[in-house]
Amino acid sequence: MDCYTTAKQNFATRSGFVSRNALFTPEQLTEVYRSIHETLENSCPMTDGRQRYLESAAKQIEQGIPDLEARVEIANQKGMEFACM
Repeated sequence: MDCYTTAKQNFATRSGFVSRNALFTPEQLTEVYRSIHETLENSCPMTDGRQRYLESAAKQIEQGIPDLEARVEIANQKGMEFACM
């Protein structure tokens, strides 16, 4: 996030306009993003509407976290390390 966006978010939460519980951390959003893609990549039946919502959420996360690809790669590596234990 750029400094201006971070400052706006900090102001909104400190002033009580937005609850901290309503905001996700970049780490949480990375895991949500990974889960969305796992769901979309599986051959689970879903409605077109649900698929569009998931694709839209993934795109929104991509736009909100500039280093998302690096975060996903790190999370995937940790998952592989855990699976190999």
